[in-house]
Amino acid sequence: MTGPRLRRLAAMLLLGAASTLTSPGAWAVPPRVLLVQPAAPDWATHAILLRLRAELHAAGFEVRDAAPDDLFDAAPPLDTAATPPQPSAAEPLRDPSPTPPHDTAPPRSPEASLPPFAALYVVPTPTGLSVDVHFIDGKLPAVRRVPAERSAATDSAVSLAIRAVELLRARRLSFATPHDPPPSAPHPPSSAPDALAPDTPSSTDDNVPPQPRATDPRPQPPPPSRVTPSSPPRPSPAAASPPLSTFRLEAAFGVLVSPGNFGVAATPVLRVARAASPYAFGLTWLSTLPTRISNPSGDVDITQQLVTLDVTRNFLIADAPLRPTLAAGIGAYRVGAEGHTRGPYPSRTVQAWTAAFQLGAGLRAPLGERISATLDADALLLLPEPVLRSPGGVRDRAGIPLLRATLGLAFTVDPGAAFP
Repeated sequence: MTGPRLRRLAAMLLLGAASTLTSPGAWAVPPRVLLVQPAAPDWATHAILLRLRAELHAAGFEVRDAAPDDLFDAAPPLDTAATPPQPSAAEPLRDPSPTPPHDTAPPRSPEASLPPFAALYVVPTPTGLSVDVHFIDGKLPAVRRVPAERSAATDSAVSLAIRAVELLRARRLSFATPHDPPPSAPHPPSSAPDALAPDTPSSTDDNVPPQPRATDPRPQPPPPSRVTPSSPPRPSPAAASPPLSTFRLEAAFGVLVSPGNFGVAATPVLRVARAASPYAFGLTWLSTLPTRISNPSGDVDITQQLVTLDVTRNFLIADAPLRPTLAAGIGAYRVGAEGHTRGPYPSRTVQAWTAAFQLGAGLRAPLGERISATLDADALLLLPEPVLRSPGGVRDRAGIPLLRATLGLAFTVDPGAAFP
């Protein structure tokens, strides 16, 4: 590319950047979107709210938290739209709350009086969690629903957030941006200059205080805003986002089944986990009740202990009574044996340690806001396999793999968090 062409290309790029930076809307205040915080959200709602907040920030929206009670009148029913009423030509446009003559407060900025652009709700539907977008920008108030996707190959939270933000961006393109200065009042017709003059009180209404004239040194009130079908809600003070990471305590009772000759042992199981959507990282401990093995040389009482570090993947299905899980972990397995020999053989106590690898699945059933029932089944691969040698050449083996089945309850420690 020759020198003159490079210079022309650089000049065109500089002119384009200058026109963009000097345009009136280049530094406009971002539109405000209200993110409605449910009173008692579950984990799936938390994930959608978190993804919505991230996508809205990335798209240039200002996000504010709001309570559900503040937004019931934000828009007409779903999939309806109403045309804002237009003022009559015979009636003057007056500010419904004019500034008193002695008010010396500074005028508000145009951005401070702008209504929110939209409000977003996460609502349950027969097909799963959906997002209702309430448009409250003063144009054509309406509600549009972003339905859940049933495909298991897509992340429902990501898909919902992206489609909701695309709907908001399309709305901004179809109407003028709400951050433009409010339109000024129309000029009165020449046939009635006294009735419509904004700085002259009406002769038929003695209760309206006189407005300050243009030459008055006091600050002027902001221009009257357009009439909308319903007044926009006031956003509540920004609240902290609901916690997406919680602690759980699980207590269960189960059995440990040996495919060798260790038998079936009953065991309590305790687990402490930290849940961070959609995974939970936990520490699990169990200690079996003693089981007895009999052989020609005597009896052996066996106890087994297991400690594992595991990670659980929760599969959240909206409106489903049961939620499946998959788990994998690694830990240490100990077996202790106390021998009671017969004949000339001496009795003794031994123990053995080995590595344990866990792989399992389970189900979760919510019983309340902070409690759920758990059902888990795991396979434990012990490497190397522990073997107990008794007098007379008898070998007692644990077998591979050990099977563990448990039934219990899970309690959420954080009082503001919900299942799971």
